[in-house]
Amino acid sequence: MKNISLSPDNELTVRFPRELRQHAQQIAVQQGETLSDLVCRAVSSYLTAYSAKYQPASQTMGPDEARQLMQRLGQGLGEGMSPHNAARHHDEYLCKKQVRHAENIC
Repeated sequence: MKNISLSPDNELTVRFPRELRQHAQQIAVQQGETLSDLVCRAVSSYLTAYSAKYQPASQTMGPDEARQLMQRLGQGLGEGMSPHNAARHHDEYLCKKQVRHAENIC
């Protein structure tokens, strides 16, 4: 890319369009930080969000994570009555639900 260069000591130079630089500089001043700190924080935030969205989740889960997951999955359980034959007629209930959902789309 012609707007980014990396020096041997890992110092990164990025060229922004004038308007973007001015806007970023205003925000940096409002936040009481340097433009470099603002850009570093913005890139870090972007990379964290990108990793969370596109990187595969870890296959290992500690006990605290497992407990939190079970709590989240259990929310709403016990609310209302489920049909007594839900397990036996599982596929039928799913098909009816899908048909009703498809009808609501149109």
